Amino acid sequence: MLAMLFKFSVFIIIIFNGDLTDGKNNDDYETSIFCYGRLLHDVQVHELFKHPRDFLELRARRPTQVISSRYRDIRPKFKLAGEDGREALKNFIRQNFVNRSSSENVLPPDWFAKPPFQRSIKDESTLDFLRVLNRRWAQHYYNVTQEARENQGLHATIATRHPFYGSCRSLDYEESWWLYLGLMSSGMETSARQLIEN
Repeated sequence: MLAMLFKFSVFIIIIFNGDLTDGKNNDDYETSIFCYGRLLHDVQVHELFKHPRDFLELRARRPTQVISSRYRDIRPKFKLAGEDGREALKNFIRQNFVNRSSSENVLPPDWFAKPPFQRSIKDESTLDFLRVLNRRWAQHYYNVTQEARENQGLHATIATRHPFYGSCRSLDYEESWWLYLGLMSSGMETSARQLIEN
């Protein structure tokens, strides 16, 4: 259900983010290919990736303006409605992007395998649930790689001052308040402060 909602949200954002119906508007191609435009639209509509977010994890092999220009020139030759067009789009992605993440998992500086609040909880099922949540702090803490910092235009990720928490290797400001509350409840004040500083 959540994945379907995400796909629908991406679809709505793409549809309402300018006129993408005729492919003649240069703005459809020249803008940030990771945020909106004809290429992102085609990749998402034709579901080239298992998860809609996967395209945003790729690294561009060349400046995104060059990729946009190439796509503008080659797209009219694709018959995207058929399997051949879908395969041509896949080949274009392979030629212009590489699967290299812009973030790496790191351990939070103030994470405890057994946080202090666990001592006060007696109910075993609640304790099990909290242990699982606590492990997630360590599993979903990411730092932007040095390569991504040096080549910001080739990645979708924005370099942050500190590592960040995210479920999809991406920073999501909409989750920040809830993350802050969880971090403070877990006694992770340094991580909470860094979240605010980001």
